[in-house]
Amino acid sequence: MDLTRLLAAWLFLAALTLAGSNIAKEPSGESSAPAEVQRTARELAPATLRVERIEAMGEDQRKFKISGRADRNATISAYLRALDASAKFERTELLQIMLDADGRPSFAIMVQRARPIEVETAQAPAPAGTNAPPQPARNPQ
Repeated sequence: MDLTRLLAAWLFLAALTLAGSNIAKEPSGESSAPAEVQRTARELAPATLRVERIEAMGEDQRKFKISGRADRNATISAYLRALDASAKFERTELLQIMLDADGRPSFAIMVQRARPIEVETAQAPAPAGTNAPPQPARNPQ
């Protein structure tokens, strides 16, 4: 076997090895986020944006990193606006945009699950001249 063929065979095997390692590094679609967060994040995504992974960041299950791909940067911007306008999320932050070999952007976004609104029971003052305890305020509806 001459040197040219040996080199060509080596390059072919090297290319196969690299292709295999790139496939292994592709996101698996697994997610450590609760089902409600996954569902909401995917429902808000435009049609030409693919959410590939949603990872919980921290033990309190409030911060999430959303990773995926889109057809163009404007689609990612629209997704950021949709996440920001959602009542389910707050503190939307674009972490990264990178272009792949075909010029399509991939992204990483950090969001925080919105805290549920806590309704505080207001206390009405006790009637003057009585020792009665304060009564809960009535909720006008």
